Amino acid sequence: MTNLQALLQYQGVDAKLLKLDRELAESEEYKAYRKMQKFIKTAPEKLEALDLKATALAAQAAQISAQYAQLETTLAEFENIDELVENGGDISFYKKKMQEIIERLRKLKSDALALEKSIKETSEEYTALKEKIMAAEKPYAVAMKKYKAFKESQEEQRKEIETALATLEKNISEEWLGKYKAKRESKVFPIVFQVTNNVCFCGLDVPIANRDKLSVGTECDSCHRIIFTE
Repeated sequence: MTNLQALLQYQGVDAKLLKLDRELAESEEYKAYRKMQKFIKTAPEKLEALDLKATALAAQAAQISAQYAQLETTLAEFENIDELVENGGDISFYKKKMQEIIERLRKLKSDALALEKSIKETSEEYTALKEKIMAAEKPYAVAMKKYKAFKESQEEQRKEIETALATLEKNISEEWLGKYKAKRESKVFPIVFQVTNNVCFCGLDVPIANRDKLSVGTECDSCHRIIFTE
């Protein structure tokens, strides 16, 4: 038996294993489990992000509060504006300064209100997410149990296929088997393909320079399948 014949036989059995893998991946049990698993795994990162956001917002609030207090102190100094004018101060200058400070105070107050809203929303989002995590624990356990039960239902058939593959591997050279398994990892299937009219499975015409290699097997320049012809 040539390597190509052995590979084709190996691929025929491997197709059964691929079918099992697809049945598992497309099962409702797996989809439900993966959905819950993704939420459970990513939720802590989201909680941490919200916690960091809350810390940053609190720091901004403290900064705004400090600026507001400082401006109020500065504004209080203008209570003695009459005395300042009597001492030669320019009243228009002081009025302009007072107006600038008042406008800045208004802006800070507006920023503080927006920040307060953001802090509240972040806190509510954090609390809601924690509640969702707690509520998801039981459904996640149920989904995992169903998925494992479905997977175990395939186990006997899977072992039979894997045993058959291990036996067939003895008829294939290490080089060709290595090529096959590498392509299998990259989700290419079928991996070995008999071309017709010098056209590969992917639709590419086999270059003239490679056609003389088809009798012993070569790789497609496009999809990298192992191609051959009799």
